[in-house]
Amino acid sequence: MTILVTGAAGFIGSHLAERLLRRGDTVIGLDNFNDYYDPARKRANERRLCAYDNFRMVEADVRDREALLRLFAAERHPGRGPPGGDGRRARRHEVPRPVRQR
Repeated sequence: MTILVTGAAGFIGSHLAERLLRRGDTVIGLDNFNDYYDPARKRANERRLCAYDNFRMVEADVRDREALLRLFAAERHPGRGPPGGDGRRARRHEVPRPVRQR
């Protein structure tokens, strides 16, 4: 199974990613390497994860919609780029009806 772990260079994300990697899953780590805490520590976590053949890191912000569309499109069609040019045809599986906050 391929799993996307956001915040993969952080403390919790890196530990989760490593556990999934040891289990045999393929992990795509996503992190923007901000300075919430020491970026050098985050880079060290990234190096540790990159030692696994079934891991790759994507440096992007989870709030960047276009970056996520490109990532999802590339994973659906490796080596071909986004289908239809931008990946916007992705089907929605998350929530049948959006939950509205009051």
